[in-house]
Amino acid sequence: MKFRFKFVILFLFLLTFVICGCSDKKAQALEKEKQKIEEQLTKREETLKEKEKKIEELYKQISELMEEKGRLSRMLTDAGLSTNPKEIEFNECKENLKKISLGLRLYAAEHNNKYPKKLSDISPDPRYLDFVPTCPSASKDTYTNGYKPTKNLKAYKVCCYGHNHASLMIKENNPSFDSVKGLEVERDTTIQATDEFDEAATKNESKNSDETSTDNEEK
Repeated sequence: MKFRFKFVILFLFLLTFVICGCSDKKAQALEKEKQKIEEQLTKREETLKEKEKKIEELYKQISELMEEKGRLSRMLTDAGLSTNPKEIEFNECKENLKKISLGLRLYAAEHNNKYPKKLSDISPDPRYLDFVPTCPSASKDTYTNGYKPTKNLKAYKVCCYGHNHASLMIKENNPSFDSVKGLEVERDTTIQATDEFDEAATKNESKNSDETSTDNEEK
């Protein structure tokens, strides 16, 4: 009986040792697998950071290119050399303001250097202005409502009333002609540039989302 009891004790001890040994091997294998996964995740994080940095650089380049495009476009528009239909219409609008200004000066020369209270006082009148022109972008007279003389009628400002040239980054009620300052154009460089930049950003975000989804599927 004692021998059998010792044998059973020995057998249980060996079985426990074997089980513990197997458990240790499994634990080591799991630890290695865990380290491998952590290394893969670290590499993916580094790759994503590099991509984010490249995207930021691309955004910066796009912004700089849009600014340069706007600058060149303004130069061509101001010089009257653009072939863009909207810019041609804008140049025609500026010429309309110059014609109206000439009529106003002719009127003032015959009325003690005082300008009219309203544009209808000089048009239609062949001595000053045959007719009030139409803004080609708005397809209507935008200058009558844009005419503002001073109280003493010694000065005036006339503009293309409304937001008729927004596609060219032109502010509302522009261009304009001031009896003192002459032709003026106020630009809003955030209008078109922002829209195109946002469109590019949306495309990049969509692309990044697709890449992220692919990475998740691979995991």
